Amino acid sequence: GYTVNQRYSAFNQSSHDGEIDLRYRLSPHVNLRVDNRVVYTNGFFNQLQAGAGGLGSGVIQQPNLGVITPLARHTDDLGSVDLTYQYSATDMVGASATFHNSSFGAPPTGSASLVNTQSEQADAFYAHGFSPRNWSGVTYTFERITFNPTVQQVDTHSFLLFHTIYLQPKMQLAFFAGPDYTQISGQVVSTTVTLPLVTVVSVPVSSDRWSVAGGISFNWQGQHTSVRASGVHKVSDGGGLLTAVDLTTGNGAWRRQLTRNGTIELGALYSDSRALQASSTTYSLLKSASGSVLWQQQIGRSFMATLGYARDYQNEKGLAVNPLSVNHNRAWVTIGYHFSRPLGQ
Repeated sequence: GYTVNQRYSAFNQSSHDGEIDLRYRLSPHVNLRVDNRVVYTNGFFNQLQAGAGGLGSGVIQQPNLGVITPLARHTDDLGSVDLTYQYSATDMVGASATFHNSSFGAPPTGSASLVNTQSEQADAFYAHGFSPRNWSGVTYTFERITFNPTVQQVDTHSFLLFHTIYLQPKMQLAFFAGPDYTQISGQVVSTTVTLPLVTVVSVPVSSDRWSVAGGISFNWQGQHTSVRASGVHKVSDGGGLLTAVDLTTGNGAWRRQLTRNGTIELGALYSDSRALQASSTTYSLLKSASGSVLWQQQIGRSFMATLGYARDYQNEKGLAVNPLSVNHNRAWVTIGYHFSRPLGQ
């Protein structure tokens, strides 16, 4: 893609993204999935656009997608490995690992400084089917998040109970909740001036706390209409403007096939990011919302064209000298070509 800024021509640049999704059946009851997505943009080109679709293997594995950052080069790499084993008709176990790296270039002069984030997450679960329509289980999750240039490391341990209900063959409702234990470690830097000496002292600090994580998701696929929605509350990264946050976010989309080759989709996203340590970041609270509409048109057997529009909002609270409130429009056009070829049995 190519981004053109009407008022900031110095930021005109290309945008690239790519994804690989490998699914392999190791045996009749063991499945392996490997997924990796890399996105390179100039800032808000793809921001909030991917929120409704989601990334990662589930809502609990997703990074913070609800923060709008200043115009700057942004590279985002998200990969996951999932292994599941259904050893009986009503019992399943599985494990996954998720890796996320988000790095930024220099923002415009006068803009807020941006925070690079790296996280590693490991999950293990057990699920039992009490009936064909009701499955319950437990998940343990460990996640480590580190930030740069801010010196902060966050470790979280979550024990989540989940339940999935298949209301209809193509309608699924799932929800989860459980305790979350968070350990935060960092450094407090102080400067003492005693002429002619300037002394800088770095003191390690740490804290911990208990909280509750939870979420819900709903999916329905009809003959011509589909609906998806999800919401989650958990400890997460700060999306590039904050360090660790209490994240409350929800998104949804309604999709309808209006003609044989034409489909319309309405989407919405809301996010509330509250810093766990207000002293370690410029902003203590960021709230953002987005609404979008897009039209997809099938052209022949392999070509697809998309026309989209979105309106984005963001408000901040903190000690920033320059406000970061956002109220802007985005519009995009894409043309794609689809092909598939089997690799073997």
